Amino acid sequence: MDKQYTVCFTGHRQIPENPAEVEARVSAIIETLIQRGYSCFCAGGARGFDLLAAKAVLQSQARYPFVRLVLVLPFQNQYQHSNRGGTAYTVEYAAKKGLEIIRCAAD
Repeated sequence: MDKQYTVCFTGHRQIPENPAEVEARVSAIIETLIQRGYSCFCAGGARGFDLLAAKAVLQSQARYPFVRLVLVLPFQNQYQHSNRGGTAYTVEYAAKKGLEIIRCAAD
């Protein structure tokens, strides 16, 4: 996996907006990222945004068979090790590392 061309998705289990609209935005973002050279997409296995993003990646494989989806499953008992939300921590960590963050939610 080439870190330079890898995208990671994170999000909430409950999607407050219309899921179809969110999925359309995510699909458009994936299309743009593929055009920019990204080919490896990582998503967690939780219900909500994780699975929505994974589904959009799988659908893009019909047009771009080289695209890969990696499910990043949490380790056993992960919730016993932290009391912070996963998405907030992940985005904060990515920002500290200087990674590009693309928000899919409507403003």
